[in-house]
Amino acid sequence: MRRYLTTGRHGQWLALLLAAVLTAAVSTAFAAGSERLAKGDRFILVGKSLDMVDNRWVQVINEFKVISSEGNKIRFSVKTYGENLHSCALKGDATWRGSYYEFTETGVGEKPCILRIHSSRDQVRLEDRGLKCRFACGARAGLDGFVLKREDVSNK
Repeated sequence: MRRYLTTGRHGQWLALLLAAVLTAAVSTAFAAGSERLAKGDRFILVGKSLDMVDNRWVQVINEFKVISSEGNKIRFSVKTYGENLHSCALKGDATWRGSYYEFTETGVGEKPCILRIHSSRDQVRLEDRGLKCRFACGARAGLDGFVLKREDVSNK
């Protein structure tokens, strides 16, 4: 029995099923706790990336911030880092769609870039629909799947 869970078709099927269940759970958790964002909201994720020039690990700060907020729209900026200090940088306007914000950039490639910003009280999660927002990224960087935590301003 154990062999079927770790190898072959059954193991692959089980891994896909588990991934689908976990994805649905995360999406449900965000949808249930979705909140609108306000001017000045800042979310960060501190990480490390390899600096190939100096061949050393350096600290990077991935950041999502709300520049302005009016009605059902926000103006935001986001910067994320991937491998070897490759990064993504994007700024734009997103519209509230009931449980998430959506940014759309047309005219870049075949299909538009659609970035969904799922927000809760403590964090934001970025979802690059179809991975079409990579025009804003270096070769080893992306936006999809980043979860950034609300900046703790109590220590400032």
